[in-house]
Amino acid sequence: MDKADRERTIQAVRLFAERTQDCIGRKLFKLLYIADAQHFQQTGQPITGLEFVSRNSMPLPHELKYELEAPKEDLLELVEITTFLEDGSQRHRFNKNPQTAFDSGPFTRRQLAILTALADQFAGSDAADIHPEAFDNGAWKNTPLNRLINLVDSVPRDRADYADLMSAAEQYQSRRAAQHYFR
Repeated sequence: MDKADRERTIQAVRLFAERTQDCIGRKLFKLLYIADAQHFQQTGQPITGLEFVSRNSMPLPHELKYELEAPKEDLLELVEITTFLEDGSQRHRFNKNPQTAFDSGPFTRRQLAILTALADQFAGSDAADIHPEAFDNGAWKNTPLNRLINLVDSVPRDRADYADLMSAAEQYQSRRAAQHYFR
């Protein structure tokens, strides 16, 4: 994940922690996935650059999930993360850090509109009430378990602008690959 993707990711986490009630990991992960799918469907690029793995209960941003074992300082500056046990499993709750503020600077107007609309739509919802499959054209449910979800599958192939979106997606993937290669 490059620096810009990281900044958008942690600011999106902050936004959802601030604007939604009971922001536990499952809820947060679903909202991040839906935001990325919606933006991808419009532009051929996700907002965060997170890679999501197909799991039974939700799309899982594995890099962020594993970071929760030892959160990085930049994330902890924006949110307070509490860990608790529920049904024998470790869970995480995200709350805004009252000493810092959300920064909309890393986002385009379109990205910010998607994030705030989702935060408003699901502000009082439980994670179980959020259904990513309603937003991704079946991309998550059609991906075999424990495999990376390809957001290309979230775009209906019969869209008039499908070829343009796929071209934008290829350009985005090429830039990402080049960034990883030259690190």
